[in-house]
Amino acid sequence: MSRAIDIAWAAGLFEGEGNLYLQKTRPGPPQPQMSLSMTDPDVVQRFRDIVNCGNIRIHEDQKHPHFKRQYRWRLCSWERVSEVVDLFKPYLGERRLEHVKVFEAARDEPRYGHRPKMKCKRGHPMTEANTLIVNQANNNGVHRKCRQCGRERKKEEYWRKKEAVHGP
Repeated sequence: MSRAIDIAWAAGLFEGEGNLYLQKTRPGPPQPQMSLSMTDPDVVQRFRDIVNCGNIRIHEDQKHPHFKRQYRWRLCSWERVSEVVDLFKPYLGERRLEHVKVFEAARDEPRYGHRPKMKCKRGHPMTEANTLIVNQANNNGVHRKCRQCGRERKKEEYWRKKEAVHGP
């Protein structure tokens, strides 16, 4: 099948079975969430293959063992959710487009969305020279790490090991 047909199929599935919302977190801004839950693993896997991101988890209801096993695809990163929303937008109905408008308004808010961190959690500046970009295979994304924090961790580890071998 062509890529356009696959995207239209995935958008139609998402329109009927999916969910797009902002998850409130404390502290901090809300995080975007896209999800799709079904009892057919092959359909959820095909959806995931088409959008090429997100994770699939298996959910079994402990309180109701007679319920079928559910396969849940989920995506929760501003960048990835934006990409998938932009792919699906031409195929979505009015009700789902209202959710997209709320998402886009939050994404474009200066304190949310695409704003890169200016400092790491220890307060070091996240400049180009002090930032290491790491690919994460488990969620098909990238992660930024502070180089100075990495150097300090290695130094602390070196002294801990040396102290353990030679004593204080």
